[in-house]
Amino acid sequence: MNQLAAEYKPHLIRYGILVLYILLVVHFLNYSKIPFSVGYAFPWVKFLAMTLFSIPICTVNWLIFKKIKPRNIEGFIPRVLAQAGINTLFTLVLYTFLYWLMNIVIFDAEFHVFLFLKYLLVCLTLVITEVGFLTAYEMYQKKGNELVIPIKATNDSFVFESGKKHIQVAWNEVIFFHSSGGIVSVYLANQRYTTHFSSLNEIVEEMPPDRFFRVSRQFLISRECIREIRKEVNRKLSVWIHACEDNEGMSPIIISRYRSQEFLRWFEGEIK
Repeated sequence: MNQLAAEYKPHLIRYGILVLYILLVVHFLNYSKIPFSVGYAFPWVKFLAMTLFSIPICTVNWLIFKKIKPRNIEGFIPRVLAQAGINTLFTLVLYTFLYWLMNIVIFDAEFHVFLFLKYLLVCLTLVITEVGFLTAYEMYQKKGNELVIPIKATNDSFVFESGKKHIQVAWNEVIFFHSSGGIVSVYLANQRYTTHFSSLNEIVEEMPPDRFFRVSRQFLISRECIREIRKEVNRKLSVWIHACEDNEGMSPIIISRYRSQEFLRWFEGEIK
């Protein structure tokens, strides 16, 4: 439960900020009334419309933040400005499409330049605020990781930090590693550990290559965990892994056609 809370904590904070921001925009820019004033009634329609408008923008903003980053930039403010510049370009495209869809197509309203620019400014303010929060959270995590002992590996086992503990695990106990939302988890037969690593890149070079294969950006699986390999269309592969306590009902891992041949060579022992 604590591991799940740590994994989803930044997203809960993000959407909490989003709801608060929407409430402020709706009350001060749209409704022009505040609670407890004369004739006040909560503007549900405007609130829901603004929420439906903002969620895809925030979601795309977060995806761009995770996938596209400015390089060789240090310091909080320079990183926020550089990242905000990248995210702004995608926001402009998405905002224009959503504005056209909701106002012109759905509500059949006339196009008003002032309203278009007004809510564009609102969206950009939201984007910059979210980028600032995500950057601060990422820098906080990395600062904490500076105190984390690096992964210590031998041919038989490795040591990593999980919470306030240092855990030693044998390589043959590991079913797979999974990276999601900047958090890497280690799955054993009856246990899952959330590590302080933010990417599989931080650990992949330390593990024995004959035991583990990185099938995607999210999954790094062990040879022992593979239960079944199936050929799919377009030269893809689906890999079924042995169930553990935390991955029961998990879908198969799909390996792209660009990595399928290399994976089969590794599985058959040709790559060591």
